[in-house]
Amino acid sequence: MSIFGKITGLDRDIFGLDVGHESIKVVQLKKAGSLFRLKSYGDSPCPKEPFSKDSIKDKKELSIAIKKAVTDHRISAKQLVSALPESYVFSKIIQMP
Repeated sequence: MSIFGKITGLDRDIFGLDVGHESIKVVQLKKAGSLFRLKSYGDSPCPKEPFSKDSIKDKKELSIAIKKAVTDHRISAKQLVSALPESYVFSKIIQMP
């Protein structure tokens, strides 16, 4: 593994988490030589309307649903890559010298 792989954690198993308005998607990859192999994946229902306009409605209920999805789909990796809904992400251009 290259130094880049060690710094970024790509030499370990990785799991992806996508929390959407209707479902929680999880996927786990395992390093196999220079490629990654699919180890596990799944799609679980999300609590009803988990997000309000500017926040998470019930953080505890959502965290329980995420834990259940990880357990149900046998995700064992500790390294996480996550996705956020576009409406909750913002960008700003700043001028630098």
